[in-house]
Amino acid sequence: MPNIIYSASAGNNDVKLGKLIAALRTVIEFEADAKTKDDILSSFYNVEESNKWAEAIAIGDEFGMFTATPEGNDGEADSMADTGKKVVEHVAWLKNFTITKQMVDDANFGVSADATHRAQAFMRAYKQTRLMLGIAALTQAPTTKLTGTEAANNAIEFNGAKIDVTTADGHPLFYNEHTYGTTTDKGGHGVGTQSNYLGYKKAAAKLAQEEFLEMLGAATMQIRNMKDENGQAMGYVADTILLPGNNYNLETLAKRALASEYNPSNDSNAVNIQYGNWKLIILPQWQVADDKFIVMSSEANKNLSGNMFYNRTPLTIRDEIATKSFNLIVSGYSRFGVGFGSYKHATLVQAGTTAPTGATLIS
Repeated sequence: MPNIIYSASAGNNDVKLGKLIAALRTVIEFEADAKTKDDILSSFYNVEESNKWAEAIAIGDEFGMFTATPEGNDGEADSMADTGKKVVEHVAWLKNFTITKQMVDDANFGVSADATHRAQAFMRAYKQTRLMLGIAALTQAPTTKLTGTEAANNAIEFNGAKIDVTTADGHPLFYNEHTYGTTTDKGGHGVGTQSNYLGYKKAAAKLAQEEFLEMLGAATMQIRNMKDENGQAMGYVADTILLPGNNYNLETLAKRALASEYNPSNDSNAVNIQYGNWKLIILPQWQVADDKFIVMSSEANKNLSGNMFYNRTPLTIRDEIATKSFNLIVSGYSRFGVGFGSYKHATLVQAGTTAPTGATLIS
């Protein structure tokens, strides 16, 4: 069954209108079953249900390693401490559309083509809102942390809502000085910083194949060496690449790099170490003016509560008859929220003929 609630208007004795409403409900439920956009969203977000006004994601250190202990002695006591928390608030999203009285009169106990189109477009708009929110939060986050009176700009504006795009450490999702650890961490490393925003200085305006491979390799290593709150490298394997939809050269380089058994940058028949290791996701809704892409570990994304999308209230649809116009008004309401519990699952890589501002330069 589709994840919607349809509540028809009560006290309506118009047989023709009742037939039209029943037909509209069938169209809406059919469109709700078409999960293309939801499938895309769940390919790079953890989509979960929520029954609270907001969801809190806490991060903390881990138990340290076991210690060698002389015979008869007690083992070392250990504990875990929180090092950060992220609260993801749900937002209410609403929309309505109108079927005029004339359409109802001309429906012939069915549903007119125009009414069908509006019902289909209504459901497409709902799914597009969810997908675009997820993409905007992931790709439009600032890469420099703003402070003081500008701190509110660590959020993005999306269709009237202000979406916080910081992670549990208080920094923007992609940033060159993310923090980890505590002053008493088990690894003895103390508080440290690490980057998930990498920059590459390319030789010419058009990115070359070898340059793309170097950027991809650096991002892979960056994710593998991300440290946990104890200061230990976690060793996650990057397996997902997100590409913008309007960079033909970047897309071509990526497809060659991922689909070629041999190194595509030369004719030496050297083994391509990237072959067969990746899932490539191209997002037409992500439009850029430069060479940039996101590398992720799907395992880290899940384990560390990285990209989180919470469904609070399913799409609820009601219809009513307007007293003055006799038009049929169909309204929809839903609540959902998006946020980031961690930064350690993903890396943004950007290339330019000059080094991108704020990025950690790939040397």
